[in-house]
Amino acid sequence: MQKSLIFTKLKLYKEIKKMKRTVYFLIDLSDSMRGSYGDAVNTAMEVVAKTIVPQIMYQKSADLTISFKVIGFKGEKDIRLLADVPFEDFPKTWKPIPEVEFGGGTPTGAAIKAVIVDILGYLHGDVDSDALPPVLILISDGISNGRNPTYEEVMECADRNSPRYVSAFRKAVRVAIGVNVEEEGRAALQKFGAISHYMRQIGIQPYYDCSAGYPEQLFEGLECVLHETLIPHFGVSCEPG
Repeated sequence: MQKSLIFTKLKLYKEIKKMKRTVYFLIDLSDSMRGSYGDAVNTAMEVVAKTIVPQIMYQKSADLTISFKVIGFKGEKDIRLLADVPFEDFPKTWKPIPEVEFGGGTPTGAAIKAVIVDILGYLHGDVDSDALPPVLILISDGISNGRNPTYEEVMECADRNSPRYVSAFRKAVRVAIGVNVEEEGRAALQKFGAISHYMRQIGIQPYYDCSAGYPEQLFEGLECVLHETLIPHFGVSCEPG
């Protein structure tokens, strides 16, 4: 009886350890991101693929399966899945975003809505019970415009229709990175960011200001978030300055 109980506990522990986590990169492909802003994003994503991912690959737990999904947005009905691959395949498959892809509005709300739908598995069945809260990293230079739904409108719609629809999004690690943003855009992006008290304690910020002229600021922010969410307790220091 005692031996059976110990075996059951060990089995449950082993099953609990095997978890999954998805990292979503939401990249603004609007017209204002064309040029140096887009170049900074491409440089930073190249560093993620060639440097950061290999670093994490050798340090993360073997019981954690990671997926990367890169979503580009530039129109309410133009939400593009640029990558959907296992973490370890990202260095081999990621390609820079061509300049021709930049152009259009900034439908941040529509992109967030697409992520909520994907998180909850409406396209792929029920929510995966083995999935850890996802990591959402939004990279943009400003606020929603035109007829695109705003962040607030998406959240209000989600709350009206079903609490479950938005619960996974609210549990997610959400970080916004602003590229050369002005005050109004910064305020909008800061509403997106949401992290736990623990993550604040280890130095992760819900919002990072970056300059297109200094792409290292962008990939330093990405490095902090990815290290501390994918290999907790073994990441780099994320303290500003």
